Amino acid sequence: MDKTLSNKKHAGAKKEKSFFVSVFMGTIIALAVGLLLLLAVCFLGLSLDDPDKFTPPLALGSLFVTALLSGYLSARKHKKSGLLCGAVSGILLTGIMVLLAFAFSLGIRLSLFAICAPAIIVCAALAGICGVGSGSVKKPKHKVKF
Repeated sequence: MDKTLSNKKHAGAKKEKSFFVSVFMGTIIALAVGLLLLLAVCFLGLSLDDPDKFTPPLALGSLFVTALLSGYLSARKHKKSGLLCGAVSGILLTGIMVLLAFAFSLGIRLSLFAICAPAIIVCAALAGICGVGSGSVKKPKHKVKF
């Protein structure tokens, strides 16, 4: 059998991305965007009259936007099983947040964490469902009959 013919057959097929690579890359990209969003929100909160009042809710909002973006990007990269991609991405995002809190010796309020951690996972999972459904959809070509 000719090897050049068999290589051409396999070269045309798209290689499916690994589940964990898709989730990890989507989460890392969302974390980078979330960091920029957090910086912008913190500067906005500090420019207001009472920064102690407005900065924490704005930071919490940027966390949820990051969770939504994380689930969406993970599912969009994998293109299958959006709920699972989003949920794993939310779990990974929550784990990274906890590790960063421990690394910088920040305190974690357990009552707030008990509410926010499941909410982050649910937000990322719902965004993962939306991420699978979006994207480029090829329209079927219809032949015009005269």
